[in-house]
Amino acid sequence: MAEKKTAAHAAAGIQPGSGTTPAATQVDAVEHQIMQREYEALLADLTREDFTFESDPVVREPAQELDVTFAESLGSTLYIEEVKARFDGVKENLAREIRSGMCTVDQAYAYLENLEISLLLEQEQIYVKNQTVTV
Repeated sequence: MAEKKTAAHAAAGIQPGSGTTPAATQVDAVEHQIMQREYEALLADLTREDFTFESDPVVREPAQELDVTFAESLGSTLYIEEVKARFDGVKENLAREIRSGMCTVDQAYAYLENLEISLLLEQEQIYVKNQTVTV
């Protein structure tokens, strides 16, 4: 029985273990048909609902953006310039994310609190390292 199956696969040019068995090929064909039907249904829905792309995309002007200033007190304990610069860069990125709606002010504030703690520990290590080098 297995010899007949192996001979049939060899005649069809199918290598053992290649994943191109007739069953695998049928599964791929069915999956392709399902995706094709779903795509056609989506196109039909868009056409039926008179979907059209707007000729002028909505562009927010800078005046419309929120002026986000938050966490002004955070980062005040950082005194090493490179550490302070990293904190300020992350703070600017989070302000952009708040303006674009990717995160809330509370989420950004919590992230900055945790970042400040991590940077304080790093700042302390830098300070200790510099003290041992100069002594």
